Amino acid sequence: MVIKKMVPYEAFAFRCGAGDVVLRESYKPKTYGKLYYTCPRSKKEKRVRLLVNSPGASTNPIYSLGSSMIPGYSPGPLTPPSYSLRPSRNAECTNCKLFIRKLQSEDWVEMLVLYCWRSVDKDFMVAGVINKLCEEVAAANEETDYFIQELDVFPGWVVATQKTSEFLKETQKKDDERLRQPEPLSRETEAKAREKCIFIKKLKGIQPF
Repeated sequence: MVIKKMVPYEAFAFRCGAGDVVLRESYKPKTYGKLYYTCPRSKKEKRVRLLVNSPGASTNPIYSLGSSMIPGYSPGPLTPPSYSLRPSRNAECTNCKLFIRKLQSEDWVEMLVLYCWRSVDKDFMVAGVINKLCEEVAAANEETDYFIQELDVFPGWVVATQKTSEFLKETQKKDDERLRQPEPLSRETEAKAREKCIFIKKLKGIQPF
C-alpha cells in the first residue's frame, strides 16, 4: 500500500532502544477512519496497519485523548467506535508487535518506568561528567603543587621564585575552593537518581507508595 500523504499523530518509545514507534493518520482518498503506524526499523513494505472500523462513521474522524491518556478514536457523539487490529504479514519488528499490545492495554506503567529509567541514566551521566571534571582539576592542582615545591628549594633567582611561588599558591587556593563546589552537586545528582530508582519500584508495585 502506498500512502501519498501522512502526518504525525502520536509516538511511543520502547525499551529495545530501536527508536520510537510512530502512529500516523492517512489522508489518502477513501481511507478515512484508518490509522497507520510504523517504526524507524521497518521498511515501507513492512509497515504495520491499525484499522479503526466503525459502521456509519463520519468521513471526518475526530481524535481525542481520554482521561487514561490513551489515544482514542471517536467518529461522533452518537456512534460508539469499534476497534480492529490487523498486523501486516510483513510486520517482523518487535517494536511494532509491542505497539499493538500497548494499544490494547490501559496499563501505561511500562511507559512511565521507561521514562524514569531514562531520567536515571541522564542523572548518573551528569554526575559522571562532574566527577571526571573534578578528577582532572585535582590532577592539575597536584602538578602545580609539585612545581611550587620545586620553586621553594630553587637555589637561584630568590625574588623571582618567591614571587612565583606565592602567586601559584594563591591561585591554587582558589582552584581548591572551586574544586569543592561541584562535589555537592554530583552527590545531589546521584541522590536524585537513587530516589527515581525507588520511585520506579513503587510504580512496579515492588514497594508501596
